[in-house]
Amino acid sequence: MKTNFKEKCKSLGQSCINTKALFERRKNSFLIPLLVFVLSVFLMSFPAYFNSKQISSKSISEKFPGINEPLEAIFNASWDCKVENKTLVCDENMEPVLFVIGDPIQYTVLANQKGTISLDTTVVFNTPKNTDNIIVFLDNYIRIRYIQRDYVNEKIETYEIIGDYTELEGFDFKLLSQKIADNPSSLNTHIDNFLINTYKSTADTRLLTDFISAFVSFGLIVLVTSFMLKSSTLFKRRKGFNFRECIKISLTSAIPAVFVSLLLMLLLKMNFAITLGFIYLGRITYIYIKYLFSTKNNIYDELYASTGEERFKLK
Repeated sequence: MKTNFKEKCKSLGQSCINTKALFERRKNSFLIPLLVFVLSVFLMSFPAYFNSKQISSKSISEKFPGINEPLEAIFNASWDCKVENKTLVCDENMEPVLFVIGDPIQYTVLANQKGTISLDTTVVFNTPKNTDNIIVFLDNYIRIRYIQRDYVNEKIETYEIIGDYTELEGFDFKLLSQKIADNPSSLNTHIDNFLINTYKSTADTRLLTDFISAFVSFGLIVLVTSFMLKSSTLFKRRKGFNFRECIKISLTSAIPAVFVSLLLMLLLKMNFAITLGFIYLGRITYIYIKYLFSTKNNIYDELYASTGEERFKLK
């Protein structure tokens, strides 16, 4: 049992550095290739989720200059609103909130709006500047947006937080105003907590979105490389691998790329997804050029010579 396991590990290790050994693993099960795929997708999507959970209020504030002034006004306004069951509930007699505050950077603040309000999700350079920066409290979500304008190139860059009240359960604006009045020095702490909790509230949703995006992206790369591997056998007019074997080869060839990318991410803080893409595609290109399209020492010749499998030319 131990000997068999050691042999499998040795075979897997050889496939990471030896292309012939890699191709010979086409007959093995799908288990390891699938584990490599899942691990790759997880590592592509998880770092962003981890960073969102570790984010500081300072890093948020840097993207939203001037945000403290409107939040200070909001927290001191004694709104008769509180969060219950992940929903912002305001007193029915409370007037809708709409005001502009900030110097020199202005924010438009909206809350307790009756009915449905329309908020443009896209801002272009010609959009009136007074609609750029907003802080909106609706029943089920919070939206904070800051627009940075480049007047030289007539371009804009948008920074935005769209969160819900998941992390703000029990948040009471009127009670918060009283706490700040009793202890003014606590204002910055309350602002920091509010920004962090709002940002974190949709971290799980972003993780799911990132996971699906990584799954589709890496899946397409694997399919494309598998099709390339399959088509190369047709162009060479020889009996080649079936598509199932091509997928196994493509996934197994990603093993060294995954571990090298993980190492670079941990040591040098490099982006895992980008690094994986470059290393993986680099190895695939090497395999195609060096072994598949080479007239000498062709990988097919070596494989079929060693296995005795019958080869034939297509008509």
